[in-house]
Amino acid sequence: MKEKKSLLKNPSFQSILTSLICIVLGLFIGFIVLLLINPAGAGEAIKTILLNFLTRASAAAQMKALGNTLAKTAPLRMCALSICFCYKVGLFNIGAPGQYEAGACIGLYAALAWHCNWVICLLLAALAGAVVGSISGALKAYRNVNEVISGIMLNWIGLYTVNILLTN
Repeated sequence: MKEKKSLLKNPSFQSILTSLICIVLGLFIGFIVLLLINPAGAGEAIKTILLNFLTRASAAAQMKALGNTLAKTAPLRMCALSICFCYKVGLFNIGAPGQYEAGACIGLYAALAWHCNWVICLLLAALAGAVVGSISGALKAYRNVNEVISGIMLNWIGLYTVNILLTN
């Protein structure tokens, strides 16, 4: 006779439960921060955050707000996915912001200066981020440089390079 496994010991359920606990904990910490900033408006602010899409007048407005949110958070989600990939292979990618900056800079420059199609801009941005990430990877593989240190340094190099390129 097969013994039934507890729901709490199911890895899928644990993953979902962990995510929900993180969301609730994040909302609670956000509420505490809002209370410290403006105690009078903290309740209304957290209510607006929780009911964000439901406060719109029509279903079309709700879907438009959801689409705008998804579009604005896409770069953050892509950075999170890149970091998750590194964690899975046993590395620590603190260079994701620099890779994002390099990609955003090249994509923006290609769009504004060269008038490229958005697909070309997206591919150039991904290529630029991959090049910056590969520098840190090559330093780790061939010179055994700590990926945290090289990632932090490349973040600053990327930041100042982007500032120079976009201001001149």
